[in-house]
Amino acid sequence: MLKNASDTAKNLSHIRCRYQPVQDRIRVTGDTENESSETFWLTRRMVSQIVPHIAQYIEKQVADKMDKLLADVKAQLAKSQQEQSEIRWRESAEAGPTAKLVSTATSSVQASAPVPWLVVKINLAPTDAGCRLMFLGEGGESVCVTLRAQALCRLLAVWHEQCQQAQWQSLSWPAWVSDLMAAPATPVSAVLH
Repeated sequence: MLKNASDTAKNLSHIRCRYQPVQDRIRVTGDTENESSETFWLTRRMVSQIVPHIAQYIEKQVADKMDKLLADVKAQLAKSQQEQSEIRWRESAEAGPTAKLVSTATSSVQASAPVPWLVVKINLAPTDAGCRLMFLGEGGESVCVTLRAQALCRLLAVWHEQCQQAQWQSLSWPAWVSDLMAAPATPVSAVLH
């Protein structure tokens, strides 16, 4: 049973998305304002339900400035992909005797990571600061993030790539989303803002 979480939702300052094949879901990890983190799952059904609403919000907000917005977002995404490629290259070049230390440190951080919860409802609400997305879990979990049109475009581009990787082909995407991000050579996590 869903509890009313509008007043108790944790605000996320950054979110990262990555498709998890074993779960067949998109794992979203977000940093809260108090430096903790939240992790939740998005199913194919949740993504397919919210994408048209986000796209409609973006199209309504930017109207005749859509071409400029999309060009800016495409440039940001290309820069982000290049930076991630450089980081992966540096990490592989540095791998050696210190790799075990990094691996150990990573496993201890993962052990204390929050338990992911399943999103069963997403609310979208326009605000003065942008579009507020509230993700609600069945057990009363709730988090929200407020994004402007440009960040929402990046979110849709990342979700589109994640859905392509998942082979969720039947989802309906606006035509402009598929042109935003070239397919990365390897699966990556993306920081959206």
